[in-house]
Amino acid sequence: MKRTFAAFFGLAGLVLAAPAGAQSAAAGLPLYEYNCQSCHGTPPRLRDGAGSGAGNAAAIRTAITRNKGGMGYLSVLTDSELSSIAAYLANPAAATAVSSADRVLNWAESQFAAVLQGTQPSGTTGPYTYRCYAAAGLCIGIDSANVYLYELNNPGKGIYAIGTLSAYLGQAQSNGF
Repeated sequence: MKRTFAAFFGLAGLVLAAPAGAQSAAAGLPLYEYNCQSCHGTPPRLRDGAGSGAGNAAAIRTAITRNKGGMGYLSVLTDSELSSIAAYLANPAAATAVSSADRVLNWAESQFAAVLQGTQPSGTTGPYTYRCYAAAGLCIGIDSANVYLYELNNPGKGIYAIGTLSAYLGQAQSNGF
């Protein structure tokens, strides 16, 4: 199903308007659970200084760089991912109300990390929740029923439905998202 970019996102500027540094607790929850929880516990019962990372991605990066408690192996986490983890630690309750769209987008960022390259903030316009990945030249948008893909470098090609939200949500849930 081909759609025009304007019909899907409204205005091109709107899609790219979300600040690159704005990370969410929702995106940080699965990152924390996968990378940190086994050693640091679940908020609010954090262990081994994990609370110092609440809202402070730089503190987390420093602990990784200094290999504090063996954290050096986490050096593969991007600054964007660490910001999301810090946002989650600062407000874990905000991550509990993750929308179905954000769960699928978080899962996609995890499963296709080599292509999507880091967590991005979600934006909304009309009935759509979306995230754009400038390095990959892609945006993924989700409405109440479908998941769409838009190629930023091929604006004439439009937007394609790539599957149903329920199908992707099932995959995300089976992977813990």
